[in-house]
Amino acid sequence: MKNYYREQRHKILAAIHSSPLAAVSQITERNAGTHFVLHINTKLTEAEVRKAALAADMCLSFYSDYSHNTEENNGCTLVINYAAIEADKIAAVIERLSSLFPECNQIS
Repeated sequence: MKNYYREQRHKILAAIHSSPLAAVSQITERNAGTHFVLHINTKLTEAEVRKAALAADMCLSFYSDYSHNTEENNGCTLVINYAAIEADKIAAVIERLSSLFPECNQIS
């Protein structure tokens, strides 16, 4: 099982690094099981990202959902649970996630 999730993590990180998200995001990993934090530098507010995700039928987990810190930060910070993403859908998921952010659409 450990090898399966290690491979799953590798696939999703590779998909992010080869997508437009790579230019506008940072990944933080802290030995958090099958999760990592993806910070996206965007002009959108978290509320705007939530609304766009719902409209795209995407269920996203935001870092603020788990944080007691009420201080606003720049951009949008997501908690990615890569165990919940089927391996054959990783590319499509990252493409859909990228489409939510106008900064990704400006990258050619």
